[in-house]
Amino acid sequence: MHPHLILYFLEYKFLYYNSQSAGNKLVIPADVINFDERPEITTNESRRSIRLVGASKQELIRCDYFNLEKILVTNTFKDEINANFKVYSTLKGNGNLIHSGTKCQLKKRESYFIPASLEACLEGQIEILKSYR
Repeated sequence: MHPHLILYFLEYKFLYYNSQSAGNKLVIPADVINFDERPEITTNESRRSIRLVGASKQELIRCDYFNLEKILVTNTFKDEINANFKVYSTLKGNGNLIHSGTKCQLKKRESYFIPASLEACLEGQIEILKSYR
């Protein structure tokens, strides 16, 4: 059985807690990362913009364990629902995160954790990074 990894954010460093194979101990990232696997990283020349309703996105990094996209919201954008959590990191602009009618103002240089299976809408004129699996 594949071990369950719980991700902790500690001072902007990712540390993994492996609840099965590590005997409930904190393990350093180098112990769980396969450095031989190469992610797909796009360049400015190869990167294409994908038009969505209310936004456009560019894939920056894609691999089996992690995806990173840059999203430029121009109006109201209903993001896809992910089976795993996602993180929005605001780069620039002004906007709101909306869930169940509640608005949260997105602030520059802040990150927002979106739990799994949560429907989220973004509105305004804002550029974000979306990290997810």
